[in-house]
Amino acid sequence: MGSDRQDCRHGRIALHSFSIIDGVDNTHNEFTAIVEQDGEWWVGYCPEIPGANGQGRTKEECLSSLSEAIDLILEDRRDDGLRGVPPGARSGKW
Repeated sequence: MGSDRQDCRHGRIALHSFSIIDGVDNTHNEFTAIVEQDGEWWVGYCPEIPGANGQGRTKEECLSSLSEAIDLILEDRRDDGLRGVPPGARSGKW
């Protein structure tokens, strides 16, 4: 999983755009991260992926945590979507 980030700051809230390279099939996805400092912690979420949240002592740790959460959620959704599909039908790209 790799990422490419852009930063747009407004006060204590930062809006980030970042990319995730899927480790399974090398697909490229771009997501938005809303990150805010809350005391000594940074917390963030991704509006495109419900349930994707991150936190860290630094903004970079928060974004890394959020990126990992997105990766895990997408992996789980992919596995759930393929449940019951015969193994031979899973190979091949459309």
